Amino acid sequence: MKNFGDYVYFIYLGNNKTYGFMTYTDPTTGNQRGYRVGSDDKGRPIFKKWRFNNDSMRIVRVGTGEIDLDGKSAVDFLRNSPECKGSKSGTYINDQQVLVYFKEMTDEQDAKNAVETRKLNIEAQNAALKLKGEDLIDFAAIIGVFDSSPDILTHRVLDFASNFPKKMLDYVNDPSRKVKSLIERALNASVFVEDGKQIKWEGKVIGADKDDAVSNLMKDEKLKKAIELNLSKFGG
Repeated sequence: MKNFGDYVYFIYLGNNKTYGFMTYTDPTTGNQRGYRVGSDDKGRPIFKKWRFNNDSMRIVRVGTGEIDLDGKSAVDFLRNSPECKGSKSGTYINDQQVLVYFKEMTDEQDAKNAVETRKLNIEAQNAALKLKGEDLIDFAAIIGVFDSSPDILTHRVLDFASNFPKKMLDYVNDPSRKVKSLIERALNASVFVEDGKQIKWEGKVIGADKDDAVSNLMKDEKLKKAIELNLSKFGG
């Protein structure tokens, strides 16, 4: 069994949805540094892209013995990135490092943040696995999956939850999710037409965009029922 004491963890600090890099400039030599994972057909290096986000990749785990094809340590490569907190390669203004996007997890608060992130992932995945029947079909439609197989739907929804745990929980707790599902299913069955951003049904504007259509259908139960009846004729 792998010794989990042989891992170093880095946590994302940025506000952007995603962040990644392949190379950075070594301040000592002025050369570009990258973590080489291969070479192309002309012998040029192929560098790994390191990725972080605020969902499933908020924490990146790296082995202490992990090295690239040139023998470069992955841990040292990340520690020395100018955008890693405390890096000697960082940009400092009045002794304050700027443009910091991630840091090595080294203290109790870092560990606590990591646990909260993991708990969010587990909660989202559990919520995905609890979806059955119409609830599963409804949620799958919201993320653009239309299939008759419950196993396929569960797989796609679980995959979504694993990659976007916060979005998953937001959707599950959204009181308008059935209406959102209705709109997506109607669009998929061509009952609704998307004209630019407008959502139309038989030439009638249901909403200026999807959000407006949701708001209007939430307030008009009669119209919603009529659309559901029409959609059922198309097997949507």
